[in-house]
Amino acid sequence: MLLAWAVQRFDIPELEARDIAVYDRAKERARSGDDGAAELQVGILLSEGRGVVKNDKEAAQWFKKGALHGNIEAQYQYGNSLFKGVGVLQNYKDAIYWIEKAARSGYVKAQYDLGNIYRFKSGVANDDKRAYLWFTLAAGQGSMEAAIGRDQIEGRLKPEEIAALQEEASRIITESR
Repeated sequence: MLLAWAVQRFDIPELEARDIAVYDRAKERARSGDDGAAELQVGILLSEGRGVVKNDKEAAQWFKKGALHGNIEAQYQYGNSLFKGVGVLQNYKDAIYWIEKAARSGYVKAQYDLGNIYRFKSGVANDDKRAYLWFTLAAGQGSMEAAIGRDQIEGRLKPEEIAALQEEASRIITESR
């Protein structure tokens, strides 16, 4: 009812009005201080400018809150904010900490990104072994891009290194359950 009134009264496109309502509800839930999913949602809406003026700095703050409350995707998003220096000061060390935290919890995007970070020396020393490990984990969840990355690196590793990394991948999967 209120949504229909706002759309008519202020000539707001219906989709935008829905985003405003979603943002307001998420922000209200996030104010409780321990709802990582709501904090993530507020961060995403702020980073995309949906239902609110785009604000990368505030989005990163909400991602951090969600990350600290254990939300895996918020950990990934906060890590990405730190990695790219969007809304926060760029910090590769902290970025990798948060992205790896999400990756160890089984978040496939984080696993794939870590593979690329280690493969392409993005803020860390090149490490084909770490890249292979994270690509292997992401490929095991169906990421074809990760499977391609893993296969491209495999030839640079010794068979015993591959076996050890596959064992480590199995341990990470077991720990994340």
